[in-house]
Amino acid sequence: MIPEKLGGYTGRILRIDLSNRKINYDILDKDIYQNYLGGPGLASWILYNDMKAGIDEFSEENEIVFMTGPLIGAGFLSTPKCTLMSKSPLTGFPTDSFASGMFGHKLKWAGFDGIVICGKASEPSYIYIDNKKVEIRGALHLWGAKTSDTISLLEEEISKNIEVACIGPAGENLVRYACVIAGRRAFGRGGLGAVLGSKLIKAVVINTEKNIVEPYDKKGFSKAKKSFAINCKEKKVASGNLAKYGTSYLVELINSFGILPNCNFRFGTFNQIEDISGPTMLKKLVVRSNHCSPCPIPCEKISLVRNGFYSGTLCRGPEYETIWAFGPQCCNNNLELIAACAEICDEFGLDTISAGNTIGFALEAKEKGLLSGICNKEELSLLSPRSSGILEVLKNISYKRGFGNLLSEGVYRVAQKLGGNSESFAMHVKGMEIPAYDPRGAIGMGLAYATSSRGACHLKAWTISEELSERYDRYSICGKALLVKTQQDYRTMVNAVGLCFNADSCMPKELMAETLKALIGFDFTIEDLSIIGERIWNLQRILAVREGISANQDNLPNRFFNEKLPDGPAAGHSIQAPIFKEMLREYYKIREWDINTGIPKDEKLKALKIKNNKNKGE
Repeated sequence: MIPEKLGGYTGRILRIDLSNRKINYDILDKDIYQNYLGGPGLASWILYNDMKAGIDEFSEENEIVFMTGPLIGAGFLSTPKCTLMSKSPLTGFPTDSFASGMFGHKLKWAGFDGIVICGKASEPSYIYIDNKKVEIRGALHLWGAKTSDTISLLEEEISKNIEVACIGPAGENLVRYACVIAGRRAFGRGGLGAVLGSKLIKAVVINTEKNIVEPYDKKGFSKAKKSFAINCKEKKVASGNLAKYGTSYLVELINSFGILPNCNFRFGTFNQIEDISGPTMLKKLVVRSNHCSPCPIPCEKISLVRNGFYSGTLCRGPEYETIWAFGPQCCNNNLELIAACAEICDEFGLDTISAGNTIGFALEAKEKGLLSGICNKEELSLLSPRSSGILEVLKNISYKRGFGNLLSEGVYRVAQKLGGNSESFAMHVKGMEIPAYDPRGAIGMGLAYATSSRGACHLKAWTISEELSERYDRYSICGKALLVKTQQDYRTMVNAVGLCFNADSCMPKELMAETLKALIGFDFTIEDLSIIGERIWNLQRILAVREGISANQDNLPNRFFNEKLPDGPAAGHSIQAPIFKEMLREYYKIREWDINTGIPKDEKLKALKIKNNKNKGE
């Protein structure tokens, strides 16, 4: 049954053509909402139907989409996840990225489910949304500013009440892993900040008051909200390790299993782990905790370096991935330096995972003598573990100065330039740098990295929770293909509604179906929601197939196959290539994709109600 009026949505998609300075609005059919919900679902559907295959990531034709989910802006706990999606300049494939905070809520309250931006402005500009009024304003006075300065200047110019998503110098200079800072959070992965920079868009600014979207069934939705709140209380999510330490609690945990990559994935155990642990960070740096509104979990930590060389450094987190990226990955146990790197990345608009991974790669390349003739002596001296020179490297990347110009391209392109077997230790999948879990000690994560259309990703399937328990043998492929597929579908659906993974354990599938039925009006079942996740995953795969992805790209770096972990609990383990291929074929079979090409079969797409626009753009 399709209700006469949907709850949870505004029913309007804002479309901005920068080249022609045209502002329009789309009204999507109700069945599109029913099939794709929101977030990466609606964003993928729009790009699938709008964009031609083979366009340049920095061309006017590339669209970039901000998209909310139905739970965003509805007053439901732990629903801050807004989606940003475009064709990635880092990978060349359509890529989604997610940020918590207030941006998604404010976008919905301003009267829009999403924003689609195409074209290119004639001069640096920002998009201003004041409730349903939309303007393209000049931003020459903002161009070149760091992100915190941009937000401060806009608050002085407009109001303290605004919510801002902006780029820093890295986005302006088209660094391929530039991010978009939204309030205190980041749309981190895939270089989508560079897409905004290519369009000369410095920021998207929303100025609106709280305007909760109406649910279809107020009584039923109120009951669902109460049930979720009770679950949060019973599971004590507001007082556990995540609340106390933030994601930094994972540092010691992952290290204890021997899968915390360090020195560019050459080792799996970091010997100076106490220096960078969650308890150490809490004691030495954390000055306060924050939570998204509305959410009971104060998982965001704000850190301040109080003394020493880095005194005055103020940053968000650092989160687990950031601690790893500028800590173990760069052979560094100086927590204050890690915080300083986090601050630089937020201010200049760099994805910390890609930035730290790239610098770790460069450190190994230097050690192997591959940077001679590429870097001058001064640049080589900056590339040193535990050295403040790393901060200058990050700035050089942001401004594309000297060797920073090459590093701004990411490890895949740097390795192509360097040669000398450097591709064997360039740690990426599909051009996206690998995050902080070594799959040689959790093989399911290897399959998750390999099969994500956006490249190496820990968010689409986080098999760690299962593989490090007694439910699975973490070195065996047994059951891993189904585990990865199931998690990918489920997490895609969760992203589509806007729920944060930090609280998804409080939302059993039955409650999710009841919540969405009361909010939107669709009579969803648990199976329906599972199919929606699977539909979105397959649609994103077809989008990537149009751009040339195939089974050849569903692979891992040679280091994982050819080198055994030398230390720690996972010592002696590598991934055997034939075994990995067997797991990948099983995954394709479960997905009903062609077992040789990794392309979804036509009958599968038909069953999922996906029209295969494989000739789009030809």
